[in-house]
Amino acid sequence: MSDEKPFISTLANIAENEPQNLQAYADEVVHLEFFGDDSSHHKLFKDLRFSNLETLWLDASDHNDDASLDPYLQSKLRRFIFYGGPISDVFLDKLQASCPLLEELLIDNPRDLISPEGFLRFLDGTKALKRVSVMYGMNRAITDSVVVALATKAGLEILEFQELITEDLASRIVAEQQSRHGTDNKLFPELRELTCVAESGGLANLLPFLFNLTRLEANVIYKSIPSTAIQDCIIHNIGSHCVSLQTLKLEYRSVEGQHIHIVPEDLVRSAQRLHKLEELSVSGGQIEAPMLRDSHFASIMEAQQHLKVLHLKFACYLTEFALEEASKHCGARLLELELDGTYNLSNLVRGNVSFPQLSSLELGQLASRSVADDVIATEAIDIARLLKNMAPKLEYFDVMSGNILSDMILDELDEI
Repeated sequence: MSDEKPFISTLANIAENEPQNLQAYADEVVHLEFFGDDSSHHKLFKDLRFSNLETLWLDASDHNDDASLDPYLQSKLRRFIFYGGPISDVFLDKLQASCPLLEELLIDNPRDLISPEGFLRFLDGTKALKRVSVMYGMNRAITDSVVVALATKAGLEILEFQELITEDLASRIVAEQQSRHGTDNKLFPELRELTCVAESGGLANLLPFLFNLTRLEANVIYKSIPSTAIQDCIIHNIGSHCVSLQTLKLEYRSVEGQHIHIVPEDLVRSAQRLHKLEELSVSGGQIEAPMLRDSHFASIMEAQQHLKVLHLKFACYLTEFALEEASKHCGARLLELELDGTYNLSNLVRGNVSFPQLSSLELGQLASRSVADDVIATEAIDIARLLKNMAPKLEYFDVMSGNILSDMILDELDEI
């Protein structure tokens, strides 16, 4: 009897009670996942060969050292997901040499034992690699040369990079690539998905080379400029370069007192150019679009023919009429909708707003027709019914800045 994805405890039990059968079990294993203390069992498997292993997933552990992981480095291994442990350049050399089919690498906190030279050798030697996730605790290994190697690696389709991409680093990447190849367009030659943390200037410098992206998730950081409103440059530029995007998620990080402004016309222009979007998310505590109005939102919705998920979580002045526009242009497809602004939902009771597939709705704040508790209670009942009729599949409803009306609506929704 075979088990392609056994629990580690099951293998450990066989090792202790049926050692004569352990290799036969190991021959059938395709996926191994080590959680919690599972890695303490590595010593039981030191003489085995997992000849059919394709995926190795390792939770952080001091037991994940170079020698202990040897039995899993087999020729069929395609995915190596590593969340921490004392591995060194020696291990990366073995991984590259033993696993020619390796397509995916996630590496996190190797305890500062991997050098830039070792990581560069690994990247140069792996020919099938399509997905790389460089997580945390990789400071020692990440140099300009390593970043350039990632940015120019042939075949790389998905990159998650949690080290900060500064404006200076991005400029050096572009300059070094130009000096090596004499042209810019070999940066990120086949990249389709990018997850990163970047200064606004760093990401802006790289956007012209990310024209093949279908997915971008970025934490954007603006340098501190106290008491000065900053005009966002990412949304201003992204529509000119990344026209194939299907998913765009931007989360802005800022320091206290910093204000980042989104120009409505930039948001509209990008929406019109990024017409393949299925998911759009823009959020951040200090980001705002004080001039964004329902008319701008209408233009955004009109341009989106494939949108299913929309999160605009920043200060703005949208109203319930934005919901009408969302329903008119994207209502049949939307699954999630999150909008800041102020909404008098009672104005929609006699309207035709419909979101037949919507499962999640979150709004900035709600306005009531009255301050009298009995009127508010009646209004809450009407709005709760409206929401259920408007979005029959609604599973989650919330209000960012709650009040008595929103609390009563939530109570009513629980009763319906």
